[in-house]
Amino acid sequence: MYFIQFLLILFYLRTISTAIQRLPPISLHEESPIGTSIYELNRVYSSSTSLFKFSFLSDSSPHNSYFIIDSLTGRISIKRMIDREELCRTHICNCERCILTLEMIASSQTVDILSLEITIENINDNPPRFPVSTFQIRLSENTDVGHVSSFPSATDLDYQDRIEYRIVPVDEINDDELVQTFSIVNLHTENQLGLRLLKTLDRETRSSYKMKILASDNQLTGELILDIQILDSNDNVPKFEHDQYHIKLRENTPINTDILHIQAFDRDEGLNALINYTILANTPLETFPFEINVTSGIIRLIKSLDYEQETNYRFNVRARDNGPDAVNVYTQIEIDILDVNDCPPDIDFILPDTDPSKIDPRKHLFYIEEEQPIDKRLFHLSVSDKDSINDKIILKLLTYNHLFQLNEQFNDLYSLTVRGRLDREQQEQYRLTFEARDQGSIIHISRKIFHFCLFVC
Repeated sequence: MYFIQFLLILFYLRTISTAIQRLPPISLHEESPIGTSIYELNRVYSSSTSLFKFSFLSDSSPHNSYFIIDSLTGRISIKRMIDREELCRTHICNCERCILTLEMIASSQTVDILSLEITIENINDNPPRFPVSTFQIRLSENTDVGHVSSFPSATDLDYQDRIEYRIVPVDEINDDELVQTFSIVNLHTENQLGLRLLKTLDRETRSSYKMKILASDNQLTGELILDIQILDSNDNVPKFEHDQYHIKLRENTPINTDILHIQAFDRDEGLNALINYTILANTPLETFPFEINVTSGIIRLIKSLDYEQETNYRFNVRARDNGPDAVNVYTQIEIDILDVNDCPPDIDFILPDTDPSKIDPRKHLFYIEEEQPIDKRLFHLSVSDKDSINDKIILKLLTYNHLFQLNEQFNDLYSLTVRGRLDREQQEQYRLTFEARDQGSIIHISRKIFHFCLFVC
């Protein structure tokens, strides 16, 4: 159809006197109301007495689709909404100069081809838009001052609109720290802006920043929520609650008892704050009676204590986090072992120098002559106790008190003397039983048996 029409026009041009006219160009703002009259063709032929009919050269032209022409009056009106950004996006016009060209026919006795250029003027009808509503940036707290992190920039569909950016707090409260800590820089990269760090970060002081990035074309504004998360670095060493721990522990404390909970704290987070504990002792670990939970810091008794063997333990505990470049810190543990009355008293015999044939220490046998004088001292006995808490040990003779007597010489030393007549013919052997009793809260009694065989020399 278009081709046939074009051939007819060529025929008219060759056979009829025809004028081709370029009409004065006009300008039109985008989004002008539908029905707006933009041009009157009959003004071109106002002096002519002939009757003209007007039409578009081609109905298929995309330029023509936005307008309608009155065939009798030649009035050109807007047919549908004109969006300059749409024309640019669909390549109907050039973005730098958006021009729609209308080609029309004015026919009467002659045929004229008319050309009208319409420049579509931009209006600021599009705000700057970010590709996302929120964006997160993760920065280590040891990031160098001057470091630049990229984030998406805004775009404006309006041609050649200049966009300016600024930082504002999310909660609309003046946060001077934001502008003191960050600034916006132009990366000169398509669709990217930069956020520059202006001062040193400290996660332990502030772990996050949230801000609005406002993009403005001086009339309309778009915004992006920028979420800055500060990542921990291992810049803090563990610290114990106390430099020293000193406790007292009874020697009869049951095995597997938790005796002490020590803790170290680290202001970092994650692995940088996860602390491991280790006991450092001079005693071999296989004989050392304590162990520590590597993660909780609880010290537990794992072997029996014996005050009589060891009265004090002194050792160190090391704390170390699990981050890179970890630093060791130490605390000292001192444990005093408290004595309990768990040992019976001992009885030792101090025998006089005499004929070896009259003494058998292994069998506790002692031979004496009958008819010993009254108050005759036979031998001495000493008492002792490994426990430190027992002030006094009482020694008693439990048998033959009518014949023998215990006499306290001084503390812990006694003598055995003859009290009655010893007659071999009546009894030749005496079995003496001694009792030693301590004065502890739990009283222990120790007995030793000594045999006397009396004979006549």
